[in-house]
Amino acid sequence: MKTFWTFVLALIAFTNLSNTGFTEVNRAYVTNSRDDTVSVIDTLSNSVLATIKVGRNPAGITVNPNGQTFCVTNSDDNTVSVFKVSTNKLVKNIPVGAVPLSITFNLYGTIAYVTNANDNTVSVINMSSNEVIKTISVGNRPVDGAISPNGLQLYISNEVENSVSVIDTTSNLVVKTIGVGDSPIGIAFSPTKSIAYVANQNQGTISVIDTVTNTVINTINVELAPTGIVFSLDGTKAFVSQFLSNNIAEIDTATSTVTKLIPGVNSPLGMALNLDGVTLYVVDSLTNEMSIVNTQLNTIDVIDVGTFPIDVATIPLGAPINFVGKVINNKFLTQTERINRLSWEPSPNKSVVEYKLYRNNKLIATIPSNSRLTYDDHNRKKGIKDTYNLVAITKDGFKSSPATFVLPK
Repeated sequence: MKTFWTFVLALIAFTNLSNTGFTEVNRAYVTNSRDDTVSVIDTLSNSVLATIKVGRNPAGITVNPNGQTFCVTNSDDNTVSVFKVSTNKLVKNIPVGAVPLSITFNLYGTIAYVTNANDNTVSVINMSSNEVIKTISVGNRPVDGAISPNGLQLYISNEVENSVSVIDTTSNLVVKTIGVGDSPIGIAFSPTKSIAYVANQNQGTISVIDTVTNTVINTINVELAPTGIVFSLDGTKAFVSQFLSNNIAEIDTATSTVTKLIPGVNSPLGMALNLDGVTLYVVDSLTNEMSIVNTQLNTIDVIDVGTFPIDVATIPLGAPINFVGKVINNKFLTQTERINRLSWEPSPNKSVVEYKLYRNNKLIATIPSNSRLTYDDHNRKKGIKDTYNLVAITKDGFKSSPATFVLPK
């Protein structure tokens, strides 16, 4: 969840005073904080399919990478609601910490991490049992979370402390705290580069973190009150919602510069990218709408949702997991053949039907999802590095972000 929480909660307090034929990947979900509901949206027709009653003051929403469930944080109830995607029916309400805001899944969708803003913790949920199995202490007022592409690191933005907690997901321990800008809110990892972006709402900047060294390596100036961050599928662009300027900033991640402003949104908070990689869903909190932004054409359609929407989620298409490789030398009598042997685990999304493998940006193989998930790339030359990108493809032709591996290491 990528949201402008200090302003949101203050404004919420103020306002308290005053079908058939659609596949499940074509859905978006919006939390409506004042209605205690979630709007279920068909992204083909851009219409509301259903309105689901949830807990009090729903904030963050995320769909499990397996595409089977979605979870909502109910900030006034101190719970997380788990719903089935296929039926929109409640599975369970899970008690967590005080004022849960965002929820982040590991790559497999087996573990979820919930930021609890008022007790400075992260609840770790086992999604098989739907129970909290651990509580991790982090910085002052944790707001948002993001998982690294390899699944080994979880970043948590601590709004009051102006920091990011780095959690080792193997041990569930905080291994480092990174100082960032004033009032960090939204946080996201690049799917293809070893960087993460953090939106510093009070400073009007984006902190760029090197995720190998866990240090800030750059600061990008944007307009005041950046809230949400979403990377493009190929990692070449990042989109930032800017609450006070009513636009979306597009950042070139190679140059770390704002290359375009997309106007026409209203008080934008949470964002999510469609599987087509082009359509961006943005909640317009003060107008009770969701904007549907074509990031190529800069056109915007708007649909009505509930009162004071905060966050939006789409059904993810997870990249292949644990994509690794090794060099094998097959020795014959007079020569040796060099083979790059690659293997991976499947994308958690059940609609994937095949994987496309690229070597140095050239397609070299298409592997059915029901076959053995390995590939031998023959006759490679010694001393030359090959970059492999592996993309999951659904039956509808949607593509995941690539998993990347370089040989020799």
